[in-house]
Amino acid sequence: MHKRWTVALAAAIAGAVGVAGCGSSSSSGNNGGGSDGGGPISIGVLAPYSGIYAVAGNPVEDGARYWLMEHGNRMAGRDVDLTTADDKSTTQGEVSAANNLIRQQHVSAVVGLVNSAGALAARPTLMRGRVITLSVVANATDLLDTKAGPYLFMLNPAANETAAPAAVLAQRQGWDNVVGIADNYVGARTWLDPSLDAMQRLGLRVNSRIYPPFPTSDYGPYVSKIDRSGRPGLVYPVMFGPSALGFLKAYSSFGGTAPIYTTGSMLEPTSASGDVLRAAQGAYAYWNYSPALDTPENRSFVDGFRRAFHHTPGGFEMQSYAAMGFLDAAYRRAGADASADDLRTALQQVQVTSPVGPLRFGTEQAASWDIYLTRVGTADDGSPALVPVGPYVRGAHPDMTTDEAQAALAELPGAGQ
Repeated sequence: MHKRWTVALAAAIAGAVGVAGCGSSSSSGNNGGGSDGGGPISIGVLAPYSGIYAVAGNPVEDGARYWLMEHGNRMAGRDVDLTTADDKSTTQGEVSAANNLIRQQHVSAVVGLVNSAGALAARPTLMRGRVITLSVVANATDLLDTKAGPYLFMLNPAANETAAPAAVLAQRQGWDNVVGIADNYVGARTWLDPSLDAMQRLGLRVNSRIYPPFPTSDYGPYVSKIDRSGRPGLVYPVMFGPSALGFLKAYSSFGGTAPIYTTGSMLEPTSASGDVLRAAQGAYAYWNYSPALDTPENRSFVDGFRRAFHHTPGGFEMQSYAAMGFLDAAYRRAGADASADDLRTALQQVQVTSPVGPLRFGTEQAASWDIYLTRVGTADDGSPALVPVGPYVRGAHPDMTTDEAQAALAELPGAGQ
């Protein structure tokens, strides 16, 4: 299934979206085709609307929609034709959806990609089609290979971008005697293992690493191993969806008292169920976004998004919104009819203003984020949110070292434990 969506009567929400310049380019350069009267820019949203990852489909689309609402359905002076395609949460579905967007819809750019395995499977198709591709959620380290994916840019923080910040933030809190537990497959262990390795490089003790088979219906036997690992001071789990809920319930029922600390990818309110977030109340996570970040840009983004969609945005909406800002900046610099190669160069060069501040890709083609220590709590409207508690690491990037992360450690003013 795929559908077309064009913003109509964008002025109707003008009062709800008063951010000046949010998501726009802060770089100088060629405005290329900005008002030359050419045809619309065709952009595809490639995301799951059915299957096990369907919960992420609408958030990815909504972030893109909201950017278009703010900008009158125009990008670089051209109208935008936004088309969505359902990857059905499968690798083959992602390949088929990519083919459809290229051959039937003739898109010049794609925003989306949720499942990393599907993204890797669809990458050859997208690259052969010379389609600029901005990965909003999928973040496997292999997607950072710019030779295999010359036109692919990653928005979501990669595991090798956050490992050192995760370790430094844990050290900052005084946590030690860590037990890591992750479902035994690449998607989960990619988050856990590099972070535990970084903790050990900082001198933190990692008591044990536990890898339940995937899927696991009963986490009780594995939670019992945590207690036998020598009075852990911190438990670092990585599992997603129903598995996350199963672990959290088992940990609670066994009377676990050590704080939980994990990647925000596990507890991102955009995709985690209400049951997961209720079970995780008080847990800590390192992540690149919170609707509670107190900056003018973020306040305007959150308030306007709420009025437009009647709920609080999370990280995936923010990243999709930022992706559209990057495309606008690139089209303005290279021209609305620019080649994929020229757009790639422009994307490497531009900087955009986002809800979390200035962002850029650089030649690594991965966005550089600040990584915040957050805690599962509530936003000011009462909805579940990852709320910053103070410490954060500025400017995380792929293969960041622990020395670099320590040097970039900072404190949010006014945040509390």
